[in-house]
Amino acid sequence: MKKILSEITIVVVLIVVGTVQGFAHRNFYNRIEFGAGNAWTFVLMEGLSMTLNQITDKPLSEATLRFGVPSSEFGNLNSYQGFDDWNRDRFVDISEDEEYGDDGAISLHGRNLFSNIIVGDKAGYISDNLGFWNYCVYGAAYYNLTQYKVMENEVDYIPVNTQRVQLGGGAMLILGSIESSGRFIIDGGLRYNIPVYFGGKDMEESASDMLGKGISSHYMFKYSYQNSIAVGFTFDVMHYNIFKDSSLVGDTSKMFEFGITLSLLFR
Repeated sequence: MKKILSEITIVVVLIVVGTVQGFAHRNFYNRIEFGAGNAWTFVLMEGLSMTLNQITDKPLSEATLRFGVPSSEFGNLNSYQGFDDWNRDRFVDISEDEEYGDDGAISLHGRNLFSNIIVGDKAGYISDNLGFWNYCVYGAAYYNLTQYKVMENEVDYIPVNTQRVQLGGGAMLILGSIESSGRFIIDGGLRYNIPVYFGGKDMEESASDMLGKGISSHYMFKYSYQNSIAVGFTFDVMHYNIFKDSSLVGDTSKMFEFGITLSLLFR
């Protein structure tokens, strides 16, 4: 856990330093993004996001409460957030098992607190036309930590830790003039996922042996008020398999993610 916290701290410091230098350019866009799959971790990240916004007096960062729903061929891939595999009816009789999931989204256990963490940054060019709409094109980089339960039966499971780097880019359509108090933002992009770490109980295989790599798509719909408060919804679709080794969960293994994002700057 200490290693994870230190890695996240290093990433945030590097992003903030680069962002402060970029503020001198009027058309420079930058947004630090935090995400967590546990409610308590999200509260901490939102607090960090608000602090950065207040210090810089700019809408520099936002935090997202993320929900990941796994799906696999064998139906035995669960998340630590309490979401069961969509295909679990292949694995267990639902009517006879009410304890298959858990309350991971609000649990204070270590694995639940760090069940689905993402820290990253978007940086690019944003237009400032006087018309009704503007646009932004950006590059993006993220560090992502996701932990899973590979179920052996209705109760027992193998804890699996996966970490990856996401590199990509996207574009935003901003509806509303720069003088208006509120604007709608439509964001879409692609990310290439590169596995960097794999850990499982009694498993010695490396990330390159066990984890797949590939493209995922990201979408966000957000409303921004007076460039101070922003609320939105996010969706992430995985277009590759999480696991390269089919012995764990079968030939297919994916995660569909959705979330609620929030950015606050009090003036």
